[in-house]
Amino acid sequence: MRGNMILELLDERGGQATIKEIAEDLNISEMTARRDVSKLEQSGLVSRFFGGVSLNRGILIEQALPIRNQNLSAEKKIIGQKALEYVNDGDTICVGTGTTLNHFAKQLAGKNVTVVTTSIFTSMSLGDSGLTVYLAGGKINYQHMYTYGEGAINFYRTMNFDTAFISAAGFSLEGGISEYTEESALIKRTMVEQSKKVVILVDHTKFSRERPFRSIEIEDVDVVITDKMPDSQYLEIFEKNKIELVVVEP
Repeated sequence: MRGNMILELLDERGGQATIKEIAEDLNISEMTARRDVSKLEQSGLVSRFFGGVSLNRGILIEQALPIRNQNLSAEKKIIGQKALEYVNDGDTICVGTGTTLNHFAKQLAGKNVTVVTTSIFTSMSLGDSGLTVYLAGGKINYQHMYTYGEGAINFYRTMNFDTAFISAAGFSLEGGISEYTEESALIKRTMVEQSKKVVILVDHTKFSRERPFRSIEIEDVDVVITDKMPDSQYLEIFEKNKIELVVVEP
């Protein structure tokens, strides 16, 4: 289980992290982090360097991501199912990247919607759905299988969306909605700017986490769907900004 969390952490951080960062993020000792990383290394999923670890890019698509998708799988599936209630007939929606949103997208089959995304995984999972699907062009991040950059941003700016369905690497009162990479933050900001409504799908592990790049503010969000009740400080902010909170538990 913790091995899956380390894979997800590495993926979100752009493929690598120090042992100290892993220990702090997962609230474990550095000794425990080293043991967990050693197991992943023995499985061929990661490589260690002095003080840290990196994902093995050559096998990421085939092995690491399926294992990552198992992490908090039940919670992510039920969050994704709940988000379907915010999809209306005839909508044009944009869908971000991440495992929770992959769960959401897979369940869109049968809906009368147009989907725009930068996630190659999402576009592939909808291949037999009968939906109209646009993959925003741009540079390809082969490690994480999404498009990014000026091309993707400009494509989003030509669209008007009924709803943006996004995720977050971090969600905190001080840091807002944040990401590990600048490119992810810019794409997310553009999605929100072009959408009438914003629904964020975020499991409980993302609360009170701050990542380097701030994408949007909490008040930019209309609906928060999560799997555990956040702390009271968040409830106050949600009430103040008329943000709908939906808590679903497996």
